[in-house]
Amino acid sequence: MVTRPPNVIGYLHLGHAIMCTLEETISRWHRMCGDTVPWVPGCDHAVNYIYKQMKVLGSSCDWLRQDFTMDENISNIVKEAFTRMHEKKLIYRSKQLVNWSCTLKSAISDIEIEKMELKGRSLIPVPGYEHPIEFSVLIYFAYSVENSGEKIIAATSRLETMLGDTAVVVHPDDERYKDLHGKYVQQPFLQRRLPILTDTMVGPAFDSSAVKVTPAHDHK
Repeated sequence: MVTRPPNVIGYLHLGHAIMCTLEETISRWHRMCGDTVPWVPGCDHAVNYIYKQMKVLGSSCDWLRQDFTMDENISNIVKEAFTRMHEKKLIYRSKQLVNWSCTLKSAISDIEIEKMELKGRSLIPVPGYEHPIEFSVLIYFAYSVENSGEKIIAATSRLETMLGDTAVVVHPDDERYKDLHGKYVQQPFLQRRLPILTDTMVGPAFDSSAVKVTPAHDHK
């Protein structure tokens, strides 16, 4: 039996105590039945402290056979497991958006992300930057409707994504834009035609109630 390696926690909590208790109960029961039960401890960080906690709990692991997930032999086993699952089409590889840390130079998991709801312009300290970084600033700009003097005002907090815009979407019942359904606006820098589409998902979140569409830059 192998312990499941704790990760991204630093110290054991009550959930791990339950896990250790259950595994300890199973291993001791089978030993009482005369079975040979090697219980191999595994860990991936904070090794010394976690093992100390497990010993305090009375875990009867085979401490001479402990494994660390970054050991070469364990890494090779993990690679082999993923290779086999890929060959059986149980997992796949594709290009997906990830949480990227500019400081760590690495992708990080969702559980390591601190989500914040901002009510307006905010200056927030960011690791790796000397001064606080400005967030949640709405920038309004106008897209000119093709062959018309009309304009559609859009709001965004990511103005740099304008270069990737592929469409502008308005609510089908918005009286301000009903005569523009199916028409086009001009992307001012690339001279690209963007269709004006309709969707009931567009709500009155901003004054303009017009949403620009930029693929592949957000999870939503």
